[in-house]
Amino acid sequence: MQRKKKAKKENSERWLLTYSDLITLLMIFFILLYTMSNVNQQKFEQLAESLGVAFGTGNSVLDGSNGVIPMDAGHINGQDPSGSASQKPTSAPTKAPDATSKPENTASNIKGTISTEKGMRDLQNRINKILNDLKIEDYVNTEVGSIGLITTFSNDVFFDSGDDSLKPEMIAGLQKLAPLLNQVDNSIVVEGNTDNVQMSNNSKFKSNWQLSSARAANVVQYLVEQGKVNGNRISAIGYGEYRPKASNKTDKGRAQNRRIDIIILYN
Repeated sequence: MQRKKKAKKENSERWLLTYSDLITLLMIFFILLYTMSNVNQQKFEQLAESLGVAFGTGNSVLDGSNGVIPMDAGHINGQDPSGSASQKPTSAPTKAPDATSKPENTASNIKGTISTEKGMRDLQNRINKILNDLKIEDYVNTEVGSIGLITTFSNDVFFDSGDDSLKPEMIAGLQKLAPLLNQVDNSIVVEGNTDNVQMSNNSKFKSNWQLSSARAANVVQYLVEQGKVNGNRISAIGYGEYRPKASNKTDKGRAQNRRIDIIILYN
């Protein structure tokens, strides 16, 4: 006679596999919920703008904009194909408003941290308008460079020779610029520069280092105390004669080297 086969015992712990899978999925689900609830909005916007610049649109590719290929391949972010970035203040012709057109970018809507070239150029246009209104555009130059927006004031107009006191023309310009500077969150550096002519014996400054540093510091002090610019985001640097823009061998070159640069940095 054949022996009866022993009945196999049913595995009563198989439910643990399903249970453990369920718990793991629930944990992952709640981790995802927590992650999505803690998105850094500022970093997200910076990422969106950076992607827009990388694709050559100047706009965010994450906000539903019209694609990544610019309509005019010869002009990217409003830049001329020649690559020129500097812009002297020019008077723009007046244009009658169109009820169907979108409002132009104004000083009131330039705010937050500017991280794109297009944003810097918009800010540059606002500054150029202020300089035109004050009629000092011949003595001030604006330029969008790799580090940010550089506004250069000629020392010969805004400071007396060998002195660090702000002249009325310089104060008028800073008064108008301060509200615009307060609308953006970018860091600001004020740089003082001189030519290589040595200080006179009766000067209160022993060197061009001291003169350039004092002028830059006085500009910063005015912007902070009178213009209400946050002191945490602005600094002063004096370079003396050691960062010339032109040759110090000519009067014209020395005049270009005597300057104050107010730089709004990208970051």
